[in-house]
Amino acid sequence: MPSRFRFDLESSHDHISDLVGAEASDINQATVLAIDAIREIQQEDAFESGVSDWELVIRDDAGTELRRLALVQPMLQRAS
Repeated sequence: MPSRFRFDLESSHDHISDLVGAEASDINQATVLAIDAIREIQQEDAFESGVSDWELVIRDDAGTELRRLALVQPMLQRAS
């Protein structure tokens, strides 16, 4: 049965809460969704080097932190 996961964005100076979230079968599928979201963020024109300290935080529906992924990851960076 799918569970709802939230994908918050956090940095040392700010926090953006995911109020909707997404359904996934488990943390592994939620991580795939998070990586897809990071790729989309990286493709946006607003993506700049100033986001190096931002992380996408995966939480369960109760708000428990399950995993953190940096927005800037070598395996996900765009080619120059």
